[in-house]
Amino acid sequence: MYSSLKRLEKDGCIISYWGDATQGYSRHRLLDSDFRSVSVHDGKFNSCDLSRSDFSHSDLTNSTFKSSNLDNCIFENANLTGTLFKSANLKGVTFKNSIYNKTDFKSCNLSGLIFDGEKFNQTIFEGSSLKKASFRMPHSSMFNSRCPI
Repeated sequence: MYSSLKRLEKDGCIISYWGDATQGYSRHRLLDSDFRSVSVHDGKFNSCDLSRSDFSHSDLTNSTFKSSNLDNCIFENANLTGTLFKSANLKGVTFKNSIYNKTDFKSCNLSGLIFDGEKFNQTIFEGSSLKKASFRMPHSSMFNSRCPI
């Protein structure tokens, strides 16, 4: 994860960060950042503002986004296996052709969210607002998930 963040810093996408994979990354404004094709396993993003950032083709396996703002972000062809979104704002986010295997959306704002061509396996939407959310799944799509309200 360190090398991916150093690349983003070098490219001018982020200004600063602190910690490592075990400590997490907290309270940073990373608006409009380009996280395309980064690999961040077990990353912890707590109270970060990542609005309008692009996570396309990224591997975020087992990462945590807790109390973070992901408003209008793009997750296209992203690996979200084991990723936890807790109390996160995902309003207006576009998810397209991403991998959701044991992905957990707990108490998140998913208003206006677009899921396009997704396959869900053991994905949980517990306590999350799905107001005006759109699910465009292929006919053969797997939907092995639960959405307790």
